[in-house]
Amino acid sequence: MEHREGLPELKIDPKTLKLLREHRLYSQEEFAIAAGMSVRTVQRAEMGMPVSAETLKSIASVLEVPTKRLLAPKPLPKGYWIGVCSGAAGICVGTVWAVFAAMQGAGNEAELGAALGVIFAACGLSSALLGTLANKFRKSLETPQLAEASNR
Repeated sequence: MEHREGLPELKIDPKTLKLLREHRLYSQEEFAIAAGMSVRTVQRAEMGMPVSAETLKSIASVLEVPTKRLLAPKPLPKGYWIGVCSGAAGICVGTVWAVFAAMQGAGNEAELGAALGVIFAACGLSSALLGTLANKFRKSLETPQLAEASNR
């Protein structure tokens, strides 16, 4: 596949492309004609092979969707799940320890209930914070070229 020097190759989500093409009742041949490209280029895109930014724009134009909707999701970084699992394990261990400590020091059920409520609220907030940070980290991995191409 020919690409101009310096332009990124982008991967289109094959399932999304095929679904949108079929929703508009295009065969691959009809779609290729409408997009001004070869049938082989359409087939490659539907197999998840990289395409040029120009091809992505042509496909998005024919399908009348933003280019960003067609892009395949980026894979998560290698250590992503290790970090998420480590954070979740830390929350669980901290919760168990806090519950144990609360049970040892609680004078009555009301105090224990209040202590557990605070503990589990802290766990919920920690989980929400962990999820938010993971999402921001994932978004920050986009290269400026990819972000620019997906906004067109």
